[in-house]
Amino acid sequence: MWISREIWQSRLRWNNMWEKQQGQICPEVLYEEGKDGVTILGCKSVDGILILPDEICGRAVTSVKAYAFSSWQAGKDSRIWRNPQNWKEEGVHPVFGEEVREVWLPASVSHLGRYAFYRCKNLKKLTLSDRLQEVGGGVFTGCAPEKIEIYHWEGEKNCLKSIVDEVRFSIDATLVYDTKEVQGRARVLFPEHYEEAVENTPARLLFTRHHGSGGYYRQCFYDRTLDYGKYDLAFFHAKAEEERKTTVKLAVNRLRFPFRLGEEAKKMYTVFVKEKFEQGIQMMLERADIDGIRFLIREIQPGEEALAAAVRLAGDYRLPEAAGYLLEEKRKQTKGSRLQERFSL
Repeated sequence: MWISREIWQSRLRWNNMWEKQQGQICPEVLYEEGKDGVTILGCKSVDGILILPDEICGRAVTSVKAYAFSSWQAGKDSRIWRNPQNWKEEGVHPVFGEEVREVWLPASVSHLGRYAFYRCKNLKKLTLSDRLQEVGGGVFTGCAPEKIEIYHWEGEKNCLKSIVDEVRFSIDATLVYDTKEVQGRARVLFPEHYEEAVENTPARLLFTRHHGSGGYYRQCFYDRTLDYGKYDLAFFHAKAEEERKTTVKLAVNRLRFPFRLGEEAKKMYTVFVKEKFEQGIQMMLERADIDGIRFLIREIQPGEEALAAAVRLAGDYRLPEAAGYLLEEKRKQTKGSRLQERFSL
């Protein structure tokens, strides 16, 4: 489907978080032109972080060719675009396969070709928009992206269902909504899952055994839209089948970014994180996420013993800012307890 330059530029104005700095965009892009827009064939850069331009020569980039990031595909019909603010000859080379680590797709890409990231085994993060509703078959064969970030300007539909169906490993997805009807941010975790064929030899039967709760979470979609109510109900399975680190991360994500989070689900997650407060703090310390620590203290309101344990953990991780904040919260709580005792007397 053709999209005008004015339409996609208006989308970018709706959400300035998408804005790409010209100096960050790939120095050189291999492309071809079609009637509906520009197709990316590959790119050159100095490292594995690939930020692709939203337009080339005044035309919106609408598709990525099959195998685009798995091999270099220069041909007789291909053209070269060079970034006037970031092009340099030294160190610039074709980036594909194992070298690819992060990819930020153009805003108007509506087609991602088959096996686009074939054997990009070090791909960790992919950023895209809701313009992309489906991904080609085998797109993530030979790779396992850990983070997906999707920006919504038209509604709540996206290609996340296609992605998590392609990848059986754990995926941490951030969904940013900035439409005329809906604004907000969600962060949702899809745990790992896999299926195993098991033979019952005496009965001559073959049945499928499912491992991990990720299969339940991958069923929480309807018409390319994530059903957050159904997603929260799957937490029952996660608690039974996942490691504690995974369930704590899942619960904290939903509390911290409570898009379409119902009251009952909020209570469920809050009780769970309060019980596993130390693991929650440890997760934030591993990320050096001071804002996340502040959120947990504010949301969970832990007792003195839990705060004391958190202070010790911050010391172990050698994070003075976190330790200082936790010590101050402990001091406030201790002072409050003493005042309460004084009034009781």
